[in-house]
Amino acid sequence: MAALLESIIPAYPYTQYNDDPDIVAFFDAYNKLAQGYLDYFNNLNLPCWTSPAITGELLDWIAAGIYGESRPLLQISEDAIARGAY
Repeated sequence: MAALLESIIPAYPYTQYNDDPDIVAFFDAYNKLAQGYLDYFNNLNLPCWTSPAITGELLDWIAAGIYGESRPLLQISEDAIARGAY
């Protein structure tokens, strides 16, 4: 497997806007936010479904997308069906 990217390619304003502190601050904030998303997804480890970070709908999505499985439906009464606990 190829190595994961450690950092984003930073966004930056055009040269004529480099002297505007508001625009520069916007791009700095955007780059920090994008780096945070990259770090989160790098640490999420989607194929390992036993991770405590993978629960609920994300677990359903991984099970269906990677493993081709769906969560079993448990009938709890004659009229209602609930999703399984795992």
